[in-house]
Amino acid sequence: MGDKVYVQRNMIKEFFTGKSPGAASTESTGGKPKRLDLSDLSTTVKTQAKALGEKASSTASALGELSTAAFKGIDNAASSVFSKLQEAMNKTGAKDSPGGSGQVGTAVTSSNVSEEQVDSVHRGLAEGGGNISRDTAKDITKYIENNKEKWVAELQSKNQDFKYIKAEPRTITVFKDGTIIVNLKSKAKLNRPTVEGRELGEGSCKKVKTAFHYNCSKIVAQSKAFGMGVIFQENEANMLTKFKGDPHILQVITVSVHGQDKQVFTTEFMNKGDVSSCIGQSSITRENRVDIATQALKGLSSMHKAGCSHNDVKLDNIFLRQIDTPDGPKFEAKLADLGLAHEKTEGTEQKVDIQKLGKSLLLLRHDTDNVQQQFKEPADGTEEHVFWEMTQDPPLSLEVALSKLSALQQK
Repeated sequence: MGDKVYVQRNMIKEFFTGKSPGAASTESTGGKPKRLDLSDLSTTVKTQAKALGEKASSTASALGELSTAAFKGIDNAASSVFSKLQEAMNKTGAKDSPGGSGQVGTAVTSSNVSEEQVDSVHRGLAEGGGNISRDTAKDITKYIENNKEKWVAELQSKNQDFKYIKAEPRTITVFKDGTIIVNLKSKAKLNRPTVEGRELGEGSCKKVKTAFHYNCSKIVAQSKAFGMGVIFQENEANMLTKFKGDPHILQVITVSVHGQDKQVFTTEFMNKGDVSSCIGQSSITRENRVDIATQALKGLSSMHKAGCSHNDVKLDNIFLRQIDTPDGPKFEAKLADLGLAHEKTEGTEQKVDIQKLGKSLLLLRHDTDNVQQQFKEPADGTEEHVFWEMTQDPPLSLEVALSKLSALQQK
């Protein structure tokens, strides 16, 4: 072929048009097909490409116009539907979706909430560490009052235990029995309020913070477990439920399970935290200490009588609530953290419970900071001697210990 490339015309035409030209051309030179050099091929390609480009542009333009018209029609239809829904909601005052930042739902005029009710919600949220305005508290109150019956009816009809309502700036958990918990989302350390809530404790598999019990306008403790912590918290929730109503064991309020890797439950809020954090505080008198010990013994006694053992008795797991009175502060003490507790226990486990509680209570001795001195036998006829007897083998029974402490309190 030398320096030139020869291409048959009929092959080029078939390639670009897809049509067979029929018999080969008879135009020839010297008995060979007529040659077409590359300049002719380039012209043909450009012409075809230009034609295809014009068709594509025309098609795209038509599609664009069609798409614009379609979306415009959809938008107009959606606007019409939304306007009708908004008009209907304004008439009924119903709204089940959250509003913008800082509000709950929309402004509702049909719900008549009393000023006292709003004040109660405002105070409760503030107690939990929430730095919120009274207007926000009013929005929350109106939103819940307008929807709570509908939420509960929906749960009951679907036989669901609970549901989350996302209502900025807070989320609400509604339970089938009508209990409503307002979740305080932001974190803070105990007694150090921030925008929302206070963090009461945190471990590798568990977080505890404040939440707001709407029905009774009280702060509660909300415990969230994840990972391996779910196993222990599930056991704790079951055990706390078993002792529901016992005045000396922490009371569970709600339990919600989120699959196998997350569980949330709420309990009553103990405003002084655990006993270990109160050691050395001048506000806790010797009389208070004896009263705290008596209540802790009663809580453990309830568990043992039910055939259960605690298995993790220590000052960290005895919670306090301070009640101010004209005669000075009084304290409610409750046994808590039942994650390791279980039923059908052997006598050995209950014996260890008593011994651990005795050692823990000896740490409350007010007359010495020397740890070794704390575990030496105290003088007979004192509450410390009762605690010391509980540490022995065999330990003093809880019934006898309670009887001796009662006699000391009456002196």
